[in-house]
Amino acid sequence: MESEPLLRAGLIGCGYQGQWLARAATALDGYRLVACHDPDEKAVEATAAIADVAIESSAADVIQRKDVDVVFIATPHHLLQPYALQAIRAGKHVLAEKPIALNAAEAMELETALGDHTVTYMAGYSFRYLPPVAEAKRLIAEGVIGEVQTISAGMSIRGVRPGWVADPAAGGGILGFYGCHLVDRVLWFLGDAPVEVSAHVTYHPDYGVDVTSLFQITFARGAVAQFNICGSATGMFDFAHFCGREGHLYLAMTAVPNYSLTVSSPGKEAYAVPKTTATAVDRATAIQQKMEAELRDFAAAVWERQPPPITASDGRRVLQVLDGVIASGLSRKPVPLGEAAANR
Repeated sequence: MESEPLLRAGLIGCGYQGQWLARAATALDGYRLVACHDPDEKAVEATAAIADVAIESSAADVIQRKDVDVVFIATPHHLLQPYALQAIRAGKHVLAEKPIALNAAEAMELETALGDHTVTYMAGYSFRYLPPVAEAKRLIAEGVIGEVQTISAGMSIRGVRPGWVADPAAGGGILGFYGCHLVDRVLWFLGDAPVEVSAHVTYHPDYGVDVTSLFQITFARGAVAQFNICGSATGMFDFAHFCGREGHLYLAMTAVPNYSLTVSSPGKEAYAVPKTTATAVDRATAIQQKMEAELRDFAAAVWERQPPPITASDGRRVLQVLDGVIASGLSRKPVPLGEAAANR
């Protein structure tokens, strides 16, 4: 049997997510991690313990290495887009962590650069690779609950941690740190264009980053989604309830990162009685599995020269919503999105 073609990877950002990318790349035959960079020596040491890699003194040194084919970027948010642009212009394929940029304008600049270079860029919304999330998407796409009419969705974390997440200049705040996953999920499941958002946003009294966001999005085909993004809860929750003309679907985190999925559709024999499935995998195994699945799809897109499953355009659409949430929260008025904004 022929061996898999090999992608030689450079890693920029060796913190929590960077180390998971390193573990996944090391576990897969299709990758070899060859170099990494992070200003935090402890983070670099932790990555070096995962893989035998060269440690570079700058991100530019990783990008310019001749033995690097793809660049993984897992930095604070204000560095995601600048490093991605450097890599794209150097002819490297890129997998960049969510939310890919600080705002939709930066994401558009990425898309423009990609149009000028024949490289693959994938946005790292890895929550899509958790099996119950992927199954929920499949069921909605197959019409099991009919045309979606309303969505209620929410996520929470236990406050704002000191560090870059608490720094507005670094792209901190709960919306970009965690809430973007939920927005991506709803946009992905619906496959419809958001046209307007109305929001109320509160900010941390000391750090100045967003903490809680309550907002409503209307979509082109008439669906309405309500979101509760909370960064001041005592515990975590993560749920999305999709109500369609023929049934409903409820996806909820039971314990990080396991989810239960309940589907009810009276007109479908398999779901005439509500059916619930759930995962019960230990945290490390579940994260490793989703990261490996993400990297497999990225490698396939590179070798097949096809668009990846999660594109820069997907990332831009999420950022358009987040930009709109902030703008609406400040103005206390609804804000048009996408083509609706352009035609206003």
